[in-house]
Amino acid sequence: MATRTLRQAMAGLAVATMGLATAATADAAPLSTTAATTIWYFTNPGGSINDPNQQALPTNPGATPANLIYTGSYTGAFDFAATSNSIGNFLGSAGGTFTDPLPADILDDPISTSPFSITTLIRFTFTLDEAITGTITHDDGISIFAAGDTTTALVDSALPTPPTGTAYTLDAGTYDLWYVQANGLPAVLQFDVAGPVPEPATLALVGMALLGLGLAVRRRRVL
Repeated sequence: MATRTLRQAMAGLAVATMGLATAATADAAPLSTTAATTIWYFTNPGGSINDPNQQALPTNPGATPANLIYTGSYTGAFDFAATSNSIGNFLGSAGGTFTDPLPADILDDPISTSPFSITTLIRFTFTLDEAITGTITHDDGISIFAAGDTTTALVDSALPTPPTGTAYTLDAGTYDLWYVQANGLPAVLQFDVAGPVPEPATLALVGMALLGLGLAVRRRRVL
């Protein structure tokens, strides 16, 4: 009977440990924050998916003063999904607000066109107060760097792609999220947060409890 009780306790602890992840996933919601926002817009007639100026990277050669169309900040959810092919539709799709008005003369312009001839590149700079984990759904490419860093991608899915989900885990800090829209619709950027990363101390306590119960079961079998 005691052995059965110990086994049941171990199973309960294992389920609780798994629940740390599954409960957070069930409660996933878009990241909502204020982000400094910079937008570049440029043409690339005859371009291809592998061109450097089709990548969601700080080294994108299209990120020049001549191609700059907006600097300001965005406040709201990172839940962008265009229903028509225009810059204004994409940027307004999440329901957030921009501190500086978006230029009226670009709102109706296509956010991108196929095949890789008009490109929009956006950098969002935001700060996290705690470590988080989740999935970013995007079309086209995304990457995340520590703010100001141009060399080491913490999340790297920079190549244009059909809608796909990229997993991430980020510590507290300030980051640059690069997003490129390069090949027509769909245009999607949905930054979901599954939850905070469990504290190491919490995971350690659960692990010690499981280990202790395991040793108790083994000792019981020996006796």
